[in-house]
Amino acid sequence: SPPANPALRPLLAGHAQEPMIESRGRALATVLDAELLLVTPDAPAEPGTAEVVAVDVLSMVMADDGDGHAVVPAFTGLDAALAWQPDGVVCAARPALELLRIAAADTEGMVGIDLGSPGELVLVPQEIAALAEGWVPGAASGDVDTAGGGGGGQILVATPTEPLLPEVAEAVHDAVAAEPHVVRTALFLIEQPGRDD
Repeated sequence: SPPANPALRPLLAGHAQEPMIESRGRALATVLDAELLLVTPDAPAEPGTAEVVAVDVLSMVMADDGDGHAVVPAFTGLDAALAWQPDGVVCAARPALELLRIAAADTEGMVGIDLGSPGELVLVPQEIAALAEGWVPGAASGDVDTAGGGGGGQILVATPTEPLLPEVAEAVHDAVAAEPHVVRTALFLIEQPGRDD
């Protein structure tokens, strides 16, 4: 059955109308609990129709942002998916968190929610990585349960513009290398406004 996203669409539309860090944070927090439709390469039974199928192995359609970066299209409903691909579409429903964890493996890829719609939201790699770990960039205090993250306010995630000092980079490298279960690392600058540490 199609996913139920009663809270997500209005937040996407609200953020599109008045884009702010806080509105984006609320939308991202809601994405974490959502179920999304992922487009499969299969053809629908009838041209111009949309359907949801159960699959054991998920194969997803990828889009391109025009600059050579992959975008995983995800939709809040069949109507949005069909608007993006009017010739017909077959989708598989998946928890958004599962999609984010898959997408985080591509450090340059993006996730586009309701592409082509007025409420379109494209998640950049830094947001995907944070969300995949349960962090919600830009969420105001009280908007999301950060699972014991403590503190309040918003968390801003960005890629540092300057490289680490060589001694810091070496220390980080050594610490990561000592962890046998680490398969991938990424460096992000995380700032909580109002905190000095």
